[in-house]
Amino acid sequence: MDIDGWLRRIGLEQYTQTFRDNAIDDDVLRDLTDDHLRELGLPLGARLKLLKAVAALGTIEQPKVSPEIKPTVPRTDAERRQLTVMFVDLVGSTALSARLDPEDMREIVGAYHRSCAEQIAKAGGFVAKYMGDGVLAYFGYPQAHEHDAERAVLAGLALVEAVPKLSTMAGSPLQVRIGIATGLVVVGDLIGMGAAQEQAVVGDTPNLAARLQALAEPNMVVIADGTRRLLGNLFELRDLGARDLKGIAGPARAWAALRASSVESRFEALHSTNLTALVGREEEFELLLRRWCRAKTGEGQVEHRPTDINAMVDESLNLAYHGARAEKAGFSIAFQRDLDPSVGMADIYPQEITRVLLNLISNGFYATTKRRAEVGDGFEPMLSAATKNLGDKIEIRIRDNGTGIPDDVKEKIFNRFFTTKPSGEGTGRGLSMSHDIIVKQHGGSIDVATERGVFTEFKIVLPRTSQR
Repeated sequence: MDIDGWLRRIGLEQYTQTFRDNAIDDDVLRDLTDDHLRELGLPLGARLKLLKAVAALGTIEQPKVSPEIKPTVPRTDAERRQLTVMFVDLVGSTALSARLDPEDMREIVGAYHRSCAEQIAKAGGFVAKYMGDGVLAYFGYPQAHEHDAERAVLAGLALVEAVPKLSTMAGSPLQVRIGIATGLVVVGDLIGMGAAQEQAVVGDTPNLAARLQALAEPNMVVIADGTRRLLGNLFELRDLGARDLKGIAGPARAWAALRASSVESRFEALHSTNLTALVGREEEFELLLRRWCRAKTGEGQVEHRPTDINAMVDESLNLAYHGARAEKAGFSIAFQRDLDPSVGMADIYPQEITRVLLNLISNGFYATTKRRAEVGDGFEPMLSAATKNLGDKIEIRIRDNGTGIPDDVKEKIFNRFFTTKPSGEGTGRGLSMSHDIIVKQHGGSIDVATERGVFTEFKIVLPRTSQR
C-alpha cells in the first residue's frame, strides 16, 4: 500500500514525512491508536480524521474477525472508582428476528458484536457483557486511562458511523442507540457461578447509561451531564434538556454528542468550557484584582450571614483564576466542578471562607505549575472543586494534580510561618490562617490527603450554623 498516496487522498499529506520518520508502513498502519498519534504531535482534528480513515481501511481490506480480548485476572475485592459506562443497543432487532432465519440473524448479531468490540477496544474500553442485541462496556475498568469519558464518546461516535456500513443480510443499514454516563461506582465483587460469573458494578451510573440509551434516537449517542462536564469543548453537543428517567431520582439532563469539535488545541477545549474571558469589563476586572490583593494580604470586611456555598466556591475559582492570569499572562489550568445542588446555604463568614478557598486554590495553581515545569508539555494542570451536603454540615474539597506534599512536610503545613515554597515566595501564614478560620472561627475541620507527584486534596467540613 502507498502510504504517501493514501495520506494525500485523505487530505493529510503534510504528515507524510512524520510517517516516514517513524517507520509507519502498511504493516502497522491499522494498529495506530489515538495515543500513538498524539505522540506524533498530530492535533485532535487530524487524529480523528486519520483514525476514521484507518477504520475504513479495516472494513474494506481486512476480514471481519473478532479482536482478541485477553481475560484479566479477576479481582475478589471491591473498590470505589470513577467509571464511564456505555450501553449500546441494536435498533429494530426484534423485527429482524421475526422476519429472518435464525442463522441469518446470528450472523448479523455476530457482525454487530465484532464491530462493537473493535471500536470499544480501539478507544481503550472493555466489553463487560454481550446481552443479545445489547453491549455493555466500561471505560476506566479494569484499566483506567486519562480522559476515559472522552474515549467513550469517541467510541460511540465511531460505532454510529461503523455499524451502518456493515455488510449483512438485514436488507438495510443497521442502526444503534448509545447511552453513556460517568460517576462513582463500586466495582469488583464476583457474582454468579462458572461461565456466568462476572464482576458487578454497583451504583447509579450503569442504570443512568441504560436509561439514556433508551432515550436516544437511532444512530445517536446520548451522554449524561456528568460526562459532559468532563468533555469541555472537545465535542459538538445538543442539549436535550432535563428528562424524567425511570429509576433515576429527579430530572436528569441529557446531551446528544454530534461530532468531534474543530478545536485544534485539546487543552484549550477542556479549559474553555469552564471560564470565559472578561470582555468589555475593565471596571469589573479592576475590582476583581483589588479584592484578590486584599484577600491575599488579609484585609477586608467581615460579615456573618447565610451564604450560598456553591456560588461562593464558583466565585472563588473565577477570582483566583483571573488573579493568576493577571500576575502571569501565560497561566492556564483546567477546572472540574462537582457541586452538590442540595448543599444549599450555610451561616458563615463568607469573606473569611473565601480567603481560605483562595489560598487553597492558589496553592493548587503553584503545585500544578511546578509539576508542569518538571514533567513538560505532556502534563495538563487540573484543579477540581467539590461540595457535598452532610445534613447539619457541609463539605468542600479542593484537589490538584500537582507535585503533592512529602510526608515529613504534611505534618507541619498548618504550623504558623511554615511554608513549602522557596524563600521569598511564601509567608508561611496562608495555611495556618486557613486552619484558624475553619477550626477556631467556624468550629469546623480541615484535613489534607496527598500523594507525592500525584495529587493534593484539602477537605473542609463546616457546620451549617457556625459560632459567632
